Amino acid sequence: MRKLLILCVIIFLSYNKDSFSQRPYITEIIKLAGSNARAYFLAANRSSYGVTSYVSPKDYLELSTGTYFNDAVYEIPIDFSYGLSDNVELSAGMIAYSVSYNYLAEKISGIGDAYAGLKYLFHQSEYFDHVVQGLVKIPTASKKKELGTGKFDFHFGLAQGFFYKKFSYDLDFDFSLLARKDYPAGIRYIPPELRAQFDSLKKVYDYKYEPEISVSFVPAYNFSDNFMLYSGYSFTRNTRLDYNISSVLGGMGISLSRSVNLSLGTSFGLGVNSGWIADLILNFLLLGNHY
Repeated sequence: MRKLLILCVIIFLSYNKDSFSQRPYITEIIKLAGSNARAYFLAANRSSYGVTSYVSPKDYLELSTGTYFNDAVYEIPIDFSYGLSDNVELSAGMIAYSVSYNYLAEKISGIGDAYAGLKYLFHQSEYFDHVVQGLVKIPTASKKKELGTGKFDFHFGLAQGFFYKKFSYDLDFDFSLLARKDYPAGIRYIPPELRAQFDSLKKVYDYKYEPEISVSFVPAYNFSDNFMLYSGYSFTRNTRLDYNISSVLGGMGISLSRSVNLSLGTSFGLGVNSGWIADLILNFLLLGNHY
């Protein structure tokens, strides 16, 4: 019962943070600050990973896939997780197909980035779980198309899960080191408004990584063994580029069978990032005892 509850709570949260290969509000960034050099770096297509309190039990092999979309972009993620022990989970995945925009607001599509990670459950009690995670983004997306930066990113996270009767929550903190997007290689890829600025701005933006922090809180209520609702809040700050993204989210988790779970959810940006993202995600238990 608890395994099913944990899984339903984190399916949408995982995809809201872990597997979306482009910034959810990339079109808003381009429109709002199209002539600003800072926006050039913010608009980089890259995966935004996070951590949740769920750890796959020993010898469990799970597959998650589905679609994540809004009116401008979408993608198809494929993720695997394996319980190496009751406390250690190995994970890997990639964006099998992604549609987004480059900085010139041209539509682009293709394979996204991949990742590999390790999660460790270091504390578990009657009501709480605590985990840490390390993860690396593998640059498999096309840098030439601007589907990715062509560089490795590094992600670290800490999560707390709380469970009491039918109520639960997931509280997560993430820290990422994002490799800076390269400067345009040719005049074709430089927006006209920025062509006269880049040489002077290279000294200002002469760095390797953009530190980014993220915090999310997602409470949930389990109405039955097969159905739950959740909502929450997420805040992300790029400390190097002085840029914040705040979102509210909500959705439902449904158990379709003892080895298949479905999540339907959406996220809405607050303030200048007023876009939305929706998802439909299926989670399959391929190996291990049923939930």
